[in-house]
Amino acid sequence: MEAEDWYEDSEGNVVYDENVKSQADLDNLGIKAYYLGKSGFGINESTGMGVQYNSDGTTQEVDNMLGTVTISASRSSIMYSSYASAASGILTTVGELKHSGRLGLGIWMGKNGKFYSQSAAAGKARPFYGNQYTGSINEAKSIARPLKVGGIAFGFYNYAAIGYSYMSGNMSNNQLIGESAANTITTFGGIYGVAFGLGWEFGRAITNTNVFQEYVLKKQGGKDGLLSTPQ
Repeated sequence: MEAEDWYEDSEGNVVYDENVKSQADLDNLGIKAYYLGKSGFGINESTGMGVQYNSDGTTQEVDNMLGTVTISASRSSIMYSSYASAASGILTTVGELKHSGRLGLGIWMGKNGKFYSQSAAAGKARPFYGNQYTGSINEAKSIARPLKVGGIAFGFYNYAAIGYSYMSGNMSNNQLIGESAANTITTFGGIYGVAFGLGWEFGRAITNTNVFQEYVLKKQGGKDGLLSTPQ
């Protein structure tokens, strides 16, 4: 038998509903709530006892052996997505600093650690392409290329993590669109895309703090720290 699922409503109550199996179901039903999962473990704050939430809709109190662990949906795919985004950003940044096209920073780094412009200096017919002391711009480009390719590879891994989270029911349609769009900008936007990605992940970190969850989103009937939190 397929198990129905639990969710947390806008008042903080944990509710079982046979019609809900994902965050997308809550959104489609217009329920202002946060999807939790098929089963899990929570804490009864008034008694301190643990509460086992079963997949058949029943609950039972048990000794609290897990301290402050609370029931929540699995977010491993979101965690992996954040790691992949960070790895993509790091590799792309290092690659761009080593050699960035004119649509980016327009610089390249010599083996002496100094940066040189790819535009000709005033009074010069052409840019400085390097010498025996700095190495050449082509050498810098050959080093930067695999770093940038690695950044793109992690970006594609991030697409897979986002898709897995969506297929697992831990992400709504709007979240899927937002996360995919952000990953596209971060992966293919060069150094400017990396800057956007850093802002995106920083925003995610803020919205996942206890202060934001408890005093901002919860008052609006939503909780998650991602796009399309139920409003």
